[in-house]
Amino acid sequence: MPIPPGRPSARADAAFALAALLLLFALPAPRSRVAPCPAPAVARPDGASLPELRCRAAGRADALAGAAPLLFGRPLDLNRAPPEALEALPGIGPVRARAIADARRERAFCAPGDLLRVRGIGARTLARLADRVHATCGREPRGGGPLQSPAEPVSLTR
Repeated sequence: MPIPPGRPSARADAAFALAALLLLFALPAPRSRVAPCPAPAVARPDGASLPELRCRAAGRADALAGAAPLLFGRPLDLNRAPPEALEALPGIGPVRARAIADARRERAFCAPGDLLRVRGIGARTLARLADRVHATCGREPRGGGPLQSPAEPVSLTR
């Protein structure tokens, strides 16, 4: 039977429908945004060798340490996170993590923008990190002793 002019064949209709379905499945699925946990915690159940991460701790649990806050949508504290945890951030490897730790020993971070004083971190890296880090000015860093406040002058003489 001849196909009327201007009307595609049934085969063409089927091919178009198949192509549309394949395109639909090839597109990335929209990501669902998980709400941050208000009180994340680590707990070790009796007899367990690995800790469990919980949003609401039942019984005794320690605060999240290292890069674990990132799992719950919480930012890392630039003045307290160990270098190993900083490596979990996008664009931060071992060298930059060590540079951040060295910079905070000299002077505490007061805002994420203070990362710009770290060699190797520019505006693009800062933009990727802005919602994943925070800093509280004057907080004592982990394992480094008290810091000189950014408002205090630095003495170059002994």
